[in-house]
Amino acid sequence: MSLYVNGELADFKEVLNELSRTYFVESVDAYVGELTDIGERSFAFLDDGVTPRKYIVVYVKLRNGKEVALLEVERAGRSVSTLIITSLNGSNIKLYIEPLLKYIIFSSGSWLKEGLVKWEKRLAIYKVKHTSNFKKTVINKISDI
Repeated sequence: MSLYVNGELADFKEVLNELSRTYFVESVDAYVGELTDIGERSFAFLDDGVTPRKYIVVYVKLRNGKEVALLEVERAGRSVSTLIITSLNGSNIKLYIEPLLKYIIFSSGSWLKEGLVKWEKRLAIYKVKHTSNFKKTVINKISDI
């Protein structure tokens, strides 16, 4: 997986590297983008107001046939949880990534439960906070899917 990132997103890459080595994962594909390509509000930029905030979307194909997406947004001093997303109705997860990114931009960097509820019939969405157990929590949650 060739993914050029630095800073805190590089730490997230370590999670992906470990995830790709687990027995229940078939493949891991990651893409980096800038929130300014999705929407132009203050959260789309870092605190300097000029530098676009980056995000990583990761598609994980599990050996059980299911697909999971991880959505990581550059925090840069903010506490933004990572989302783990899987389809409940067999729909393509990729269709939901841009609307979710628009949602976090317009909610100023928060994955508010009230805002995520509109997807709950089609998606299972898990929020994972960045704690000392982050890597273990992400891997355990995905292994349960």
